[in-house]
Amino acid sequence: MRLVVIATLSYQLAQTVDSAHFHFGGPARPFDLASGTLLVASTRPAAVQAGLREGDTILSLNGRVLLQRTQLDEHLRSVPAGAVLRVSFLRPGQPPQEAAITLAPAGRADRTWTEVLMSLFMEFVTRWFCLTLGLFVVIMRPSDPLAWLVLAMMLSFSNLESSFSSLPDGWPQPFRALGIWYSTFLQRSWPLWMLLFGLFFPDPSKKLKYVAWTRWAVGLPIFLFALVNAFVQAFEHSGQPVNPTLGRLVDQASPVVMLLGFLAIGLFFMSLQLKRYSTADPDARRRLKLLFWGANVSLSPIFAVIVYTSVTHVSVGSVNPVLLAAVVLLLFLFPATLAYVLVVEKAMDVRVVLRQGLQYALAQRAMRILLAMLTMGIIYLTFETLSNPATRRPMRLQAIALCGAAIILLQRGSGKAAQWIDRRFFREQVETEQVLVQLGEEVRHITNPEELKQRVCQRISESLHVARVEITANGPGSGHEIAFPLSAGANQLGHLILGPKLNEEPYSGSDRRLLQTVAGHTALALENARLTSAVAHEAAQRERIHRELEIAREVQERLFPHHPPAVPGLDYAGRCRPAQSIGGDYYDFFLTSEGRLIVALGDICGKGVPAALLMASLQASLRGLCAGGVNDLGEIMGHLNRLVFDATPRNRFATLWCAVYDPQTRILRHSSAGHGDALILRASGAKERAGVRGLALGLTRTARYSCGDLHLQPGDVVAVCTDGVTEAHNLGREEFGDERWETALQAAATLAPASILDVIIQQVDAFAGGAEQHDDITVMALRVQS
Repeated sequence: MRLVVIATLSYQLAQTVDSAHFHFGGPARPFDLASGTLLVASTRPAAVQAGLREGDTILSLNGRVLLQRTQLDEHLRSVPAGAVLRVSFLRPGQPPQEAAITLAPAGRADRTWTEVLMSLFMEFVTRWFCLTLGLFVVIMRPSDPLAWLVLAMMLSFSNLESSFSSLPDGWPQPFRALGIWYSTFLQRSWPLWMLLFGLFFPDPSKKLKYVAWTRWAVGLPIFLFALVNAFVQAFEHSGQPVNPTLGRLVDQASPVVMLLGFLAIGLFFMSLQLKRYSTADPDARRRLKLLFWGANVSLSPIFAVIVYTSVTHVSVGSVNPVLLAAVVLLLFLFPATLAYVLVVEKAMDVRVVLRQGLQYALAQRAMRILLAMLTMGIIYLTFETLSNPATRRPMRLQAIALCGAAIILLQRGSGKAAQWIDRRFFREQVETEQVLVQLGEEVRHITNPEELKQRVCQRISESLHVARVEITANGPGSGHEIAFPLSAGANQLGHLILGPKLNEEPYSGSDRRLLQTVAGHTALALENARLTSAVAHEAAQRERIHRELEIAREVQERLFPHHPPAVPGLDYAGRCRPAQSIGGDYYDFFLTSEGRLIVALGDICGKGVPAALLMASLQASLRGLCAGGVNDLGEIMGHLNRLVFDATPRNRFATLWCAVYDPQTRILRHSSAGHGDALILRASGAKERAGVRGLALGLTRTARYSCGDLHLQPGDVVAVCTDGVTEAHNLGREEFGDERWETALQAAATLAPASILDVIIQQVDAFAGGAEQHDDITVMALRVQS
């Protein structure tokens, strides 16, 4: 930051000294040289009188060989107007010649006061005001990127136009190259800083997403062009050779970059308007409105002049001088408005806090000075019009009438301005009360504790001009001027503490009452935030449990056989639809080492996670027993009974129907532990039930299970289901029942097993008629193929 301050102040001081020299007694440049050559490109009257013409080649100045055109500017900085410049030049087809040029003053003697005022305003007032504002903001907020953006915008704005745009040309090296680079880069990059400021002001974290891309599409080309152009100019003025191709490319790109500059300025105004209508903060809306209209009134006239001169192909000097002076003076309104928004309106929390009486006195004096300046300007313009010989009598009468009307309007306007100043300063307490009352209403709707504390502290600090505003969780501590407890019922939530006001005024009784109200609302809001957080935590816990249940459902789904092993001469399928996320029904198919198929279907007492855990344990136990070499089905059922009994509480049990199918003999050995009978549909049309049944698993530690054999023939179908099918009920509480189960199975007996299961589940759903499924539905079917 120190380096930036030193560099900018050094350049501005040097520029101001040179500008003052050329304004008050310095000589004007008698001729201009073409870029990169020593050929005369244009001449002034003094050079023409001495015999110099366009196209001549300059050989020397005062006997010193001319090597580069900046030598002329170096000489002009060291001599006053009226000095004689001896020039040696070469004209095509003629021998070398000499000319003695009497240097004319840079400030013409016939300049009007309008031109003088315009030049002084551009060279001194605007430049130093912009520099002061930019440096002030950076010094106050050195870590804020937006502050540096303000500095860049103000420096570039102050370098846009100058009566003496080539002052650094006469500086010694290396300051000449640095000055040329500095001024050229700032002049060319001004639209970029305007675009970025419009995108990021007042809150960089809330930039408009749908126009944020323009900082790359529009801003990046402007930045690159400004950088390249600045280096080209710096190299050229330092005497270093510049690639002609690069120079041509820069010249060709200038019109395109100018159009991009106009687009960037338009995006600046558009961003301010969009943010103005999208933000909910009334302070932010007011600041954006002030900046938008101040920039609009300041910049629109000069843009109109640029467009007019470009379309009509006339020079800016041909514009009416009074009108041009008004346009140039209006440019000062842009940095002035920005200063007001940043400092007075505290848009970036850049504040200069003075005692209220001093503020009021300064505001009154500033208004009187402005009124006096405007009155003098009106009188001067009227005098200029009357003293012009070309002005006719009717126009003189109109000028006198307009002068009188303008002065009357100014007097009336000054009265209204004085009233506005009075209201602004003496209604501050009323506005403060309104802000604090509004804050008390706002905090009721904020549920985030940190956001709530930040909002309360920020608004109190802004409205009362208090540097230290904190909400502590413990006692008030020390080092404060006033503190308010935050209590919600019997709960002590902390304290609202405030330091002294920046303007050194004491807290009034009204301040204390309003702050007490805000503290009460804040306490209630904090309590609500705590309760909301507790509810949110509980909801998050439920969500976590729900997610864990989803994971458990996925795991349980993977436990079912999705790719049953192929068994010669047998087609089979199983289907399970839990009533909840996870269920307690179970079916399985797997082969033994001898190539026999194990078929199992079970129903765990209960539903949900406990039933699912027991189901997984039962499956693992069954597969483990079969893999461990236990071949007898009755013995397997006995082992399963003991495992379930030992691993579960007494109120838990499971029913299981298990069978072993031998594809060689087509014998299905089956056993049941408290489960419903399997249904056998013979190819001949006969219907049978597998009647072997034992105790449910887990009721007693020791139980014996008998087995039965079914000799199956091609076309025979064996099906078994859990009670989720037979006990499914409709809206009238009527159960599906065994009879409907058998009827549905017989109706689909000719289909493949997978289709049989689909038909049965569809029949159950159709019977339920929209009634809630209260138990897991599991069905399994086997068909012997021919």
